[in-house]
Amino acid sequence: MPTSLRLEVFEQIAFFRESVVPDLEEDETKNSAFLGNLFRLTESPVFMVRTLDDAGQDLAAMIPADSLMVTKGSEASHDLVIKELLRREIDIPGVMGPTPYNGEFADRWIIERGCRMGSVFHMRLYELTQVAQQPNSNGSRRAATEEDLSTIGPWLHGFRLEALSHDPPSLDDSMESAQRLLREGRFHLWEVDNRPVAMAGQARPTRRTITINAVYTPPENRSKGYASRLVASLSQYGLDLGKSSVVLFTDLRNPVSNSIYMKIGFRPVCDYDAYHFNYERSPSDFSQVDS
Repeated sequence: MPTSLRLEVFEQIAFFRESVVPDLEEDETKNSAFLGNLFRLTESPVFMVRTLDDAGQDLAAMIPADSLMVTKGSEASHDLVIKELLRREIDIPGVMGPTPYNGEFADRWIIERGCRMGSVFHMRLYELTQVAQQPNSNGSRRAATEEDLSTIGPWLHGFRLEALSHDPPSLDDSMESAQRLLREGRFHLWEVDNRPVAMAGQARPTRRTITINAVYTPPENRSKGYASRLVASLSQYGLDLGKSSVVLFTDLRNPVSNSIYMKIGFRPVCDYDAYHFNYERSPSDFSQVDS
């Protein structure tokens, strides 16, 4: 490990933002998930660190909710972050970050913590700067309101059951999340003959990007182009808001959706992985690490 590499621990989110954002914004699209989560936080998360060497910032890491998020960084930085997690006896349910760095972190965590690998979710980050094609489909987009809870709630639950098969949520949890997100104005609907047929969300705005997520069409409405039309319309809306680009993550297990998004104008940026861990022993068993 280079003697110049050091770990900086933060307690206040304002200082963390001030320290890590300038470096991450040099590649804002690749770091949009980390930045978007960082900007939306109103309270300091339990864990915020970065590593620095003579050249500057090497890695940033935080726990915005449950799982750890990491940026690109060296294996030596991974060791410093893991040592700090173990010292503070923090068991992370999972870790998300860019490929291959996140996989290297996950492998190291499994060895040092003594846990087992659970599920692995492989994603691709896409970026759109101009809508290239408006898919053929009748209907129109509108912003969802709290009155749409009876539609958005079950649809969000359906989306989560498909996307989060490693840890399926309860319907009550999904309904509660839908209610909160509707209050924040996050969902849009595609309607045909005044009937909702597909949904999508907007999330994690950064200085120059905004994310589309939670794209879902119920089974009875699929293969009709509704989601494609909604994503194209919502992408243009994001650009009209003044953002330089719109980003989204896709499941690499679904080649159809990846192909559809590219026809709209999205282009691959990089791959991300989300790893989930299974634990059998308490973190205190593994907190004794070399100083």
